Amino acid sequence: MRALNQSVLLAGFFLPAAISLYFAWSIWIVNDHRTIPQWRRVAFQCGLVSAVFAMALFVPSCWYMLGTWDTVRGVELAANWASVGLWFIGLATAFAGQKWARVSLALWGVLMVLGLVGIVSARTLY
Repeated sequence: MRALNQSVLLAGFFLPAAISLYFAWSIWIVNDHRTIPQWRRVAFQCGLVSAVFAMALFVPSCWYMLGTWDTVRGVELAANWASVGLWFIGLATAFAGQKWARVSLALWGVLMVLGLVGIVSARTLY
């Protein structure tokens, strides 16, 4: 039962960020990018990829954090620091994008922070 509660909490807090990331990818794929310089295209694509990896590293780490009262150490700590670095890259390169893709990726960065705040507050109340 506790694992189900953890999964529901993670889905509730990180699903908005995942949806925003999905929209950023969708908008980027559909739009024509011939009007922006090559370096901006490459930077934004790197930001999208780093955002996916940040979520892939961060969500299981948060699941572990909800499941135990121990301090995070070892592999989970390394995953947290790597995901923070990837989150920063994703957020910083969001501004290299174009129109709504830029907004969606920047919104992803904000929603990831709000999801983390939700997880930390749920852990303290849990």
